[in-house]
Amino acid sequence: MFYSLSEAADEIGKSKMTIQRAIKKGRLSADRDEQGSYKIDPAELHRVFPQEERPRHETGKGNKPSQEASHAATALRREIDIREEKIELIEQERRRERHQLEGVIDDLRKRLDTESAERKRLTLLITDQREKEAREREQAESLAAEEAEKAKKKRGCSVGRNEPRNRTILAARNLRLWARGKSRSTFVPQNR
Repeated sequence: MFYSLSEAADEIGKSKMTIQRAIKKGRLSADRDEQGSYKIDPAELHRVFPQEERPRHETGKGNKPSQEASHAATALRREIDIREEKIELIEQERRRERHQLEGVIDDLRKRLDTESAERKRLTLLITDQREKEAREREQAESLAAEEAEKAKKKRGCSVGRNEPRNRTILAARNLRLWARGKSRSTFVPQNR
C-alpha cells in the first residue's frame, strides 16, 4: 500500500507542499504512477517524518481524526458507559444486601438480648427455688429434732440405749420425706 501526496500529508499532519519539498530535495523518495501522481511508501514517509515529531493539531484539513478513530472512540465511550452502569448496579445491589443484612443482624441481636434476659430470669427462679427447698429442709429437720425431743420427754426413760436415737433418725427421715411430698408413712408433725 502506498500513500498519495494528500494521504501522506494527512497521515503526518503536514501540508502537501512540505512533502513535495522533501521529495524534491531528495530527503524523501517517492515514485510516480501512470497519471503522474506520487506513490509514497509508508515506511519511507515515517523514516523522514517520525511519529514522535509529528504534532497533530485539532484544526486544519490534514489534522482531522479519521472516521475509524472517531468510531473507535465512540465505541470506547459506549463501553465505558455500559461498564459504569454495571458498576452502579453492582453498588446498588451491595447497598441493598448490606441494608438487608443489617436488618437481620439487628433482629438477631434483639433475640439474643431477649433470650439472655429470659435465661437470667429462669436462673434466678431456679436459684430461688433451691434456696427455698434448702430452707424447708432445714425447718423440717429442726421440727423432726424437736418432735423427737418431745417424744423422748413424754416417754420418760427409754428401754434401750439406742432406741431414742433410732426414733429421732426415723422421725427426721419421715419429716424430710413429708416435706418433699414423698411421704412413705402416715407421720404428720404436730405443732404444739
